Amino acid sequence: MANFYDSYTNLFSISKTLKFELIPQGKTKDYFLEKILDNDELKNEKFKVVKKYCDEYHKHFIEECLCNIDAEKFVPLLKEYEKYFNIKNRDNKQDEEFKKIKEILRKEIVKSFSFNKKYNSLFSKDFIKEILIDFY
Repeated sequence: MANFYDSYTNLFSISKTLKFELIPQGKTKDYFLEKILDNDELKNEKFKVVKKYCDEYHKHFIEECLCNIDAEKFVPLLKEYEKYFNIKNRDNKQDEEFKKIKEILRKEIVKSFSFNKKYNSLFSKDFIKEILIDFY
């Protein structure tokens, strides 16, 4: 019986992972603690403050864009969306209609965002340097 199991053992090499630890030596440790770590902690604190301002502006931007949507076209679509949304067991035809309505609503919202002059600046360095400064 030993020969039977021998054909199934030692077929593949075993890979072992070695764990290495990086320990700063000499002036590297002092430099890391004084310059890099302190700098990162300061950036983290500033990030939390700036993020609150960014979030507030984004809420304002979204409200501004949604106010510019054509209500005559959008409100009936929202009512249709609500109608299909509240159906618990939609059949295939209702599912398709629901998908179409969601797509149309999404396009209208995207259109209102992209027509805003500040839209492209939301994703660039100009956002913090210009838009946030002007806003506050």
